[in-house]
Amino acid sequence: MLKTHIITNEIHLQEFADSFQRFSEFEVSITYLKGAHVRVFKKNNKLVGGYALNSTIPFRYFSFPFVKNEHTNNPKIPPLSETVEGTCIWMDKSLTTMQRIYVYIFLTADFFRSGRKYFLGGTIHPKVRKMQMTALSKYIFSIELDDGRKYHYYYGSRKDAVFALARWLLKRSRKLFDRKKEQSKPY
Repeated sequence: MLKTHIITNEIHLQEFADSFQRFSEFEVSITYLKGAHVRVFKKNNKLVGGYALNSTIPFRYFSFPFVKNEHTNNPKIPPLSETVEGTCIWMDKSLTTMQRIYVYIFLTADFFRSGRKYFLGGTIHPKVRKMQMTALSKYIFSIELDDGRKYHYYYGSRKDAVFALARWLLKRSRKLFDRKKEQSKPY
């Protein structure tokens, strides 16, 4: 069973930052995390995932050195005063599909609690991008890094998130139930 809570203590924020860096290869400062809404997930008292939501400008996504001025006066970017960025999302590989769904349900709920209209996302990982863009379907731009990989930026609205989460949950649930049904068939 996963347990979740918001963290604000500097020791816990440092543990989160260290875990995020191990999983993502990107660093995140404690100063940034102190100003964000950081939620963690634990399994058997072990940190297995988490994320940070931030609605304070400047956004972390646009502060990476490789972004340069790509975001300045970009008409594809929603009004930042109406936007929350979801960053530092990570999950241990040991999490089951249902546990990952649990994390995304909380992420969506926290987005709604933020009161912001838009959710900004980004990633370097193709699988994460594909999954997240089912909800955050408005593509902004991508930047090629020195090693040839691309960092992609995208966003979605509250309405997009509701419909995408419902579709995703239905699809995942069907797969899970079909698998259980197949396993329960007599020989």
